[in-house]
Amino acid sequence: MVELTREDCKAILQDCGFHRKKAIELSGRIKDKIEEKIKEKEVKSKVVIESKDISEPKNTYIKK
Repeated sequence: MVELTREDCKAILQDCGFHRKKAIELSGRIKDKIEEKIKEKEVKSKVVIESKDISEPKNTYIKK
């Protein structure tokens, strides 16, 4: 996973046409929001993986 810095966020905002001062102001908040979304997705994917692990064993035979 690539680490996203405030400088990266600022550069992206400036590329989108935001004034430098406004870009600096918003970059911290955007970085926090992006990290929050990434964590949410990681948690969701872990839950999906864990729920798939709980399955009945296949091809089980009872010997008499």
